[in-house]
This record gives sequence, C-alpha cells and structure tokens, in this order.
Amino acid sequence: MASVAWIPFGTPEQEFGLLGAFRLQTPRPWRLEEQGLLEVTADALSISAQRVTRARQLREAAQYSEVLLQISRLTERALEVEEAAAEVIRTIANVADVDWIGLAVVRGNSVRLRKVWDSPMSIPTSDTHKESSPVWKAIEAGSPVYIDDYPNHPQAMKALLEVGVQSVAIIPLTLGERGTAIFAAKFASDRPWTHKDRSLFEAAARSVRAAQEHRDYLRAMEAAAFTDPLTGLGNRRAFERDLEASLNSARRHGYPVSVLMLDLDGLKQVNDTHGHERGDALLQGFAHALHANLRRENRLYRLGGDEYAAILEHTPSSKSMFAAIRNRVARAIAELRRSGFPEAGVSAGLASFPQEADSAQSLVRLADERMYKEKAAHKAHWIRPNEGEE
Repeated sequence: MASVAWIPFGTPEQEFGLLGAFRLQTPRPWRLEEQGLLEVTADALSISAQRVTRARQLREAAQYSEVLLQISRLTERALEVEEAAAEVIRTIANVADVDWIGLAVVRGNSVRLRKVWDSPMSIPTSDTHKESSPVWKAIEAGSPVYIDDYPNHPQAMKALLEVGVQSVAIIPLTLGERGTAIFAAKFASDRPWTHKDRSLFEAAARSVRAAQEHRDYLRAMEAAAFTDPLTGLGNRRAFERDLEASLNSARRHGYPVSVLMLDLDGLKQVNDTHGHERGDALLQGFAHALHANLRRENRLYRLGGDEYAAILEHTPSSKSMFAAIRNRVARAIAELRRSGFPEAGVSAGLASFPQEADSAQSLVRLADERMYKEKAAHKAHWIRPNEGEE
C-alpha cells in the first residue's frame, strides 16, 4: 500500500464514517481533481447518511406515536389495574430501550417482581421486604425513580446485581399497601434512561391510571343504577337481575330458592302526620332492622315506595319455614316500633322455586298474591309484638 486518503462523511450525531482510498506499489500524490472527486463522493455519502438517519428517526417516531395511541386507548376500557399494566407493558416493550420490563407489586410488607413481557433476559422475582426496595420508595412518594448506576445504589438488591442489572426505572401506577409499579431494567452500564424512555414510561402510567379511573367510574355508575339511594339496598333492577342469576344457579345445582315479598304498613300515616322526612326515616329503619334480623346470606331489596323483597337461597316454601321467617320479620318490626314508629307493621308473602313456580315472573307473582292476601286479611298490621298470633 503506497498512498492512502481518508475523507470523513456525516456527523457523529447521525450516521457517520470515513471514505478510504488506497494506491498500491509506487507512491503517487493525490491530484486536485482526484481529491475533488473523493470529497464529492464523501458529500454524497453524507447526504445518504442523513437520509438514513431521518428515515430511521421517522420510523421510530411513527412507532412511538403508534405506541402512545395504543396505550391511550386503554382509557376507553374498564380494566383492572394489573391487567391494564400488563397490556401497556407488552406494548411499550417493543419500542422502549429495556432489557427486562415487568410489574412490581406490593403486598403487605413484601415487594414481588412479576414477569409480563417475554424478555430476552431474566431477573429474580422472589419477594423482597419493601423497606429494602426502591420500589416502595417510588410508590410511597408517588413519583418515578430512575437509577442509572444501580450497582452503587444504597438499596440495590443483591439478586439483581448478581445477574448484572446496571440501571432501573420504577414508575408507580397505584399507591399504598397494595401499590403497583412498572419496573424496567438494563444490563449495560452505558445506557442511561433518556428523556424518550421517561416520557414513554410516564405516558404509560398515566394511561393505566386513567383506565383505572374509567373502571371505577363505570362501577360507581353501575352501583348507582342498581342501588336504592335512600336505604342502600338493591333496587328493583338489582332484584330482577339477581333473581334470574339465582334461579339459573338453582337449576344447575338443584336447590330451592324462595322469594319473600314485604309491604311496610304505616308509611302514609307517618308521612301525613310527621312529614316525608320522618317517612324516609321509617323506610331506612325498616331496611336496617330487616338486615339485622334476616340471615346474612339473604339478599334484601327495596322495590319502591313501601315494597321490599328478599331472595332466600336454599330455602324451601313450607308453613314451618314461613313461620320462622315471619318471626325474624316480626323482630324487625318490634325493633322499628321501639325506635319510635309504633304504627309500623308489615304484610308478607313467600313462594319457592321449583316447588311452587318455575320462573322468576311466576315466583314473584305468587309471593305478591300471598302478601296482598295477608294484607287484606290483617288490614294495617301483619304481626303485633308480644301477641304471638297473626
């Protein structure tokens, strides 16, 4: 090799390199036209390098935008926190500069790492005491923690150091004793967390939290749609939904389900004499007394006005069973009278599936008929305390 020419092209911030030209055997100087030709070639390579860089940047920007769009769509879905977190982690893993990314979960005094993405690397996921983990610090403070020099961190976990973890990112999703966080790790010491990494992680965390808020909102709306606001009991819609579910289960497993229909007496008198606020107190008091005296597994509902109902699973319809249930309701009425509603009384009707009816509609209709029959027979009161007779 007799003569060499090196001409740089591109820039260190983008694609760059050196164009080399060589002559063998006899040394000869590079003529001006040869130098010009080499420099023009280097300029062409620089332009090509810039185009390559721009094309790569455009691809990365498109990928990044697509990932942001995908994680933003989580807000439209009512997902559990860990379910939303797992989905967003798998989404961002394809564009984030990470070697391992998963979920950190706090349970009581422990922190556990849970693998979500099929990472090419492996790290231990056994429990760690939360006070000795930077995960708890991030969750307790409610702000991300980025550690570029993990081996020298005072709370570095020995198990992670043994597998070569060099940097860690922890982005809280939920706080408190059951907190969760995105946990990402890198195994190379020259790859600090960039602004792009951080922006991606924090956008993901915002989407997970927004999905959780959306889920909570939908649950609150559902609860409101199926709850009587005055008594806190289920309303008519809840009763109809739950009765169908109970009967479906009873058909599969072969056990009886009874419906107890109740009509509270004395509400009109209280409203006319003492006002509707006192009438509301009567309705609330009856709901509370029923809840205290019926079995815990019996589900109670206020259907509207002074009408109440209960679904009694594993309860057949018989004279002895109805007598036992009436005694419980009688105790509830006695409590209600002692609390300042001496005019309170109740009429009741009981019907059982499949012994007496084979559908929700026929079951409710039969229990209603028996309730109105008793109401007609006893006028204002169904049972009087301490009398022991209808």
